[in-house]
Amino acid sequence: MTYLIFAEISTYLAFQITRDALIVISGAKAKGREFVYWTEVKNIPNTDLATIERLWLQFSGGKFGYSVQKVGLETEDSK
Repeated sequence: MTYLIFAEISTYLAFQITRDALIVISGAKAKGREFVYWTEVKNIPNTDLATIERLWLQFSGGKFGYSVQKVGLETEDSK
C-alpha cells in the first residue's frame, strides 16, 4: 500500500514538473496564464520534447511518454 501511495505521489510530481517545464519553455505568455495552448506546442523545440519523452519513458518503465500516448490515441481511433 505504501508503495502505491509513493508511486501516485511520484507520478503526480512528475506531471507537475513536466507541466511547469512546458510552460517555462513556451515563454512569457504561457507563464503568465500558467498553461500552454495546444497551438503553442509546435513552437516548443524538438530537443526539449525529446528530452521530456526520454525521461518519461526511462523513469516510468515505458508506461508514460508522448509515444505511449500516441499509440493509445491511435488504438482508440481505430475502434
